[in-house]
Amino acid sequence: MTTSQGAVERKVARNISAMTLGRIGQSVMGIFATAYMVRVLGPHSFGMLSFAMAIVSYFSLISSLGIPTLASRTLSRNLDNASEIASQMITLLFAMGFCSFLLLLCSIPLLRLTSLQSVVLVISGLQLILGPGAITWAFASLQKMSTPAIVALVGTGVRVGIVFLLVHNADDVVWATWATVSGALVTSIGQIWFLHRMCPLRWQFSWISARKILWTSAPMALSLMMTKIYGNSDSVILGYMKGAVSVGYYNAAYRLIWFLTSITELYIQTVFPVSSRLYKSHRELLVPFIQHNLEIASAVAMPIVMGGWIIAPRIIHLIYGNNYIEAVEPFRILLLVWGLVVITQHYGNTLIACNGEKLFSKGVTYGAVFNVLANIVVIPRYGITGAASATFATEILVFLYMVWAVHTKLGWYGPGWHRAVFVVVNTAILGVFVNGLAPYVDLPILVLGSVTVYINLTLITKVVSWNQLKLLFTRR
Repeated sequence: MTTSQGAVERKVARNISAMTLGRIGQSVMGIFATAYMVRVLGPHSFGMLSFAMAIVSYFSLISSLGIPTLASRTLSRNLDNASEIASQMITLLFAMGFCSFLLLLCSIPLLRLTSLQSVVLVISGLQLILGPGAITWAFASLQKMSTPAIVALVGTGVRVGIVFLLVHNADDVVWATWATVSGALVTSIGQIWFLHRMCPLRWQFSWISARKILWTSAPMALSLMMTKIYGNSDSVILGYMKGAVSVGYYNAAYRLIWFLTSITELYIQTVFPVSSRLYKSHRELLVPFIQHNLEIASAVAMPIVMGGWIIAPRIIHLIYGNNYIEAVEPFRILLLVWGLVVITQHYGNTLIACNGEKLFSKGVTYGAVFNVLANIVVIPRYGITGAASATFATEILVFLYMVWAVHTKLGWYGPGWHRAVFVVVNTAILGVFVNGLAPYVDLPILVLGSVTVYINLTLITKVVSWNQLKLLFTRR
């Protein structure tokens, strides 16, 4: 390992550890809040809330249009002009967020919702205005990830506090919605304020700059649109074909996967600006860097998928109770989806970092079309299990495409054979361990023991070294 490569990996490791610790804190609070809401709201009201969030996610496309990804890449390559770039991007994002909220308001009469559904949707839509203030992309580009982690943790605390204080039965679904908006408000204000202290912001808007940014981000905007379609079409189609109760069961499973996905996204946000800079200035270091991160990500994802699959019924029962046993099978399939997404995102974000956003856009477009068609075919017969299976099939298609597309930019690469073989072996050993003890050991003890066993296996087989673990806690 060269000195430059080692310095890059140390900085990335510190930022990942900061964001991961923050996200774990958010996840712990979020899991308790979600479990509480799922139980007190019931499948119907929780499904109504989840359906509203799925609709809002489509309108959020207008409030971003791929600009955060473009902003992260641009800022990471031009740190000397950080203040000007961040000011332009954030101002434009807030303007787009306001426009998307107005469009949502105009569209509500066309959705044929009940009055309560409309109220929940409008309140949820306020996140379109607040969302642009969640500027993790800016802190990632500046390699200062501890700040947004702390702010997001506080925002989650506010949301969770309101949930426990004001949500007590199925009729309190409106308060559950306000809780989410309140958390988003705290996060938005906090991150903007801290970024302004680090990098003075000037609220400025220029039609010329806006047109240039939107034109440049157009391929990424299309990619984001297609990603949203195949990421949320299952919930929307379930809502129309099977009703709110099915959406409630499905999203109960999806919420657990979301906690894993959110950590993955933070990891990718941290790695992305580094990959972008390396592609521009030190291209010879890029493949070793992303290959190393791919190996580590695979080593973390595989045992989570294996262990989660085995103890899925106990996880669902512990968090949601007996009323949500139907969420077990989709949860298992969505775990497989998440494991594959971890790998796919590495290739996809590497493609964007290497100016391959048009190729990326094609890949997610293929995925979106396939996912919608697959959901329409399988949901009427197989319901929530069919929706999860359609998502898994879509992710396989997108994964194969992204590997091929990155090949056109950087050549073929993947995890080293040594690590890949030992990761599979270690995961298999872990599976035997979990399966053998699961009937006899309490779930928290089983999880703690499994983590201990797997960490020791990775150290013994040198999949991860002690020095790499120390990077997570090294301050200099």
